[in-house]
Formats: sequence, C-alpha cells, structure tokens
Amino acid sequence: MKKIFTLALIAGAIATASAQYTVDPSTSVVINKGGFNFVDYLVLSDAAVADFEKAGAAVTYYGPNGEAQNLWIWENTFVGIQGGPRVDMEEGDATCLEVGNIGWSGAGFNVEGEGVNTLKYDANTRLHIAYQTPTGNAPASIAFIILDGKALDSTGLTDITSAPAKVAVGAPYEDNGAVYPAVGPAATDEWQAIDITLGDLKKLYPGFNLVRDEYWTGNVLSFLAGTVPGKTLALDAIYFYGISADGAGVEGVEADAEFVLGNQTINSTVAGIEVYDLQGRTVKATASTVLGIDTLAPGVYVAKSGAKTVKFVVK
Repeated sequence: MKKIFTLALIAGAIATASAQYTVDPSTSVVINKGGFNFVDYLVLSDAAVADFEKAGAAVTYYGPNGEAQNLWIWENTFVGIQGGPRVDMEEGDATCLEVGNIGWSGAGFNVEGEGVNTLKYDANTRLHIAYQTPTGNAPASIAFIILDGKALDSTGLTDITSAPAKVAVGAPYEDNGAVYPAVGPAATDEWQAIDITLGDLKKLYPGFNLVRDEYWTGNVLSFLAGTVPGKTLALDAIYFYGISADGAGVEGVEADAEFVLGNQTINSTVAGIEVYDLQGRTVKATASTVLGIDTLAPGVYVAKSGAKTVKFVVK
C-alpha cells in the first residue's frame, strides 16, 4: 500500500464542550440574523414556520412521505411522555421521551421515499437543535448522529453512503469505544440550543462525509440517551438552515475547506476537490467531497477545495 503524507497540518480538532455552539433557543434569535436561503425542519412549531417564511426562507418539512411517522424508536427503548411548554412558549408538542428499561436507548428522524435534496448544503449550512428535560431528570449525555444515510441513483438504488457526524451534549458520549465530542452543556429543565455549521461538525468529527444529492434518504438525525431508565429528554426547533452575513444566502459562497487525508482518499468539508501536480496540471478531480488518490503515481501534489489548498506526498 502506498504511503501518503501531508506537508500541512490537517488533523481534525479534538473537541470538548464549547460555549461557541450554545445559543438562545428562541426562533427570533435566528431570524434576526437575516439573509435566509432555506429552512429544512424536523420539529418546528407552526408559528416558527410562519415566522421563517415571513423572513424570506424557503421552508421544507423533512418528513418521510404520506402519513408515515417521522420519528422511529428502536425496540421500545424510549417511551413518549407529556412535556411542558415548547421553545418560545408556542402551542403544540415537542418530542418528549423517557428512557425505557431495555438497557439502551435510541431513536431517529427518518426520511425515505424520494428522500430530500442535500445539494444546497455546504460547510456554511447550520444545524439548530433545542433540548431540555421535561422532568428535571436528564441523561448525563445525549448523543446526536447527524445525516446518516445514502444517496440514490436515478433508478432508486443505493449510489453511495454518507458517513454521519457524531456529537453530544453534556458529557462526551461513549459508544462501543467511540467517543462523540461534546458541543453543549447537559440538559436542564430550561430550553437550551446548539447551533453549529456542517463545516464545524467536520472539524469536530473528521469522519463526517455528507453525500450531496438530489435524492438523499436515511436518518436525518438520530439520538441516544444512555441506559438509565427514567431519564428524560425533550427536543424542539430542529432544523437546518442556510444564511450569510451579507444576506445573499449560501449559494455561491466559497467556504474555507478542511481536509482529511487517508491512505486511499482525500476528504473535504466543501464539495469539489481538484488535485494538481507541481506543473499545475489537473490529475484528478471530483464534484463530491471525497476523491480517491490511491491510483496516483509517487510524487508531490496539491489538493484544492473551496478557497483552501494543501500539499501532500505520495510515496
């Protein structure tokens, strides 16, 4: 096997809980940023949907299709319970669950059928999740598994599988030896929220690789809450959104890329990778976020994605 070395630092950050991803959960805080492109939501009140549409966002519900249930609970590991007021004291129900006695817990918001369009997503796309405990009895850690699914080809068959991002709130979450970095404090009886870009998720969890496709299906967001029966959590205001500081939206904005180099591939947080030799000739390119480099001849190369470049050596 060829040995591939970078000449620049590309290691992913090792993250701990950080206040930089913790925000006021109120819908108005997000709306006040302005310049919306889109809002794709899993859980959001009717009032919040109306507010986002009034602010100029194209709003899409990430349900499966027809009348199928959007939230799937594995093996009765959670039990639905009554919650209190939602974010912004809005009407309706948040997703409120209690850990059962099976010895683990897991649930997920799933989309099937024709799936959803992730072509508009890039490193600047943001994910917002509000959370709390309805009973004051929160898990020590809640894990979030983000965009775990696959793209489909024109015949509806699997084309390529996404690698999800994995983070947590509260303590870092340990799952069979894997550790999900914490990006927010533990749940309390007050609503809190995390708000994080897909680019930052890639930095925190370098294995994250979203396939951007017109027909993406799978678990948009899964969550785990440990093994202790009786622990409770509530989730609300779960949505992806596109926004830019100048109000132009995210389309056409060239974001800084983060690279992760493996033995056979180079990954970027921004779609579109080009590899050049030292004479400036393009030797490989892709419109995706993953490019195979195992067939390159030994030598020095430069990879470019978005506004960033990195030099690496194949031996």
